[in-house]
Amino acid sequence: MEEDAATGAGKPLHRQQRPPQKRPKVGKPRGQACHWTSELDELLRTAWSHGGLRAARRAIRQQQPTWSRSSIKKRAAALALTRPKARPWSIEDVNKLLMSIDSNASLELIAKRLNRTVAAIRCSVLGSEEGVADKRRSHHRQLAVHVLPQLCGEDTV
Repeated sequence: MEEDAATGAGKPLHRQQRPPQKRPKVGKPRGQACHWTSELDELLRTAWSHGGLRAARRAIRQQQPTWSRSSIKKRAAALALTRPKARPWSIEDVNKLLMSIDSNASLELIAKRLNRTVAAIRCSVLGSEEGVADKRRSHHRQLAVHVLPQLCGEDTV
């Protein structure tokens, strides 16, 4: 009798547990529904080289109008077309940066030494990096007011 209760054989059909029925998805395909071919990959590469994500999205959507921007961007990342995310600033990097600034090195030279861009050095000096401790941020703000204009060739106030 316990087996009948577990399987639901003793209950009427409308009371038995039935697995939910899946409905077909409506709208844009999600996940693995975007089937990339070598022709689409080549189209993505050429369009990306001419105008980045916007041009690539336009070119792909002429062929596949239901594909989302994010699926196109994910495929571009898989093909190594996108720029890699910047690595976080370590305490060692910040210390090297501060020592280089104290020695009056140019932004280009500092960027070359730390293997970063000039824009990344500028942002770090301004204290916009979130990984830097509060003590470093206050020091960065002082540097931004006094040192950064000298490095950029501007007059200090």
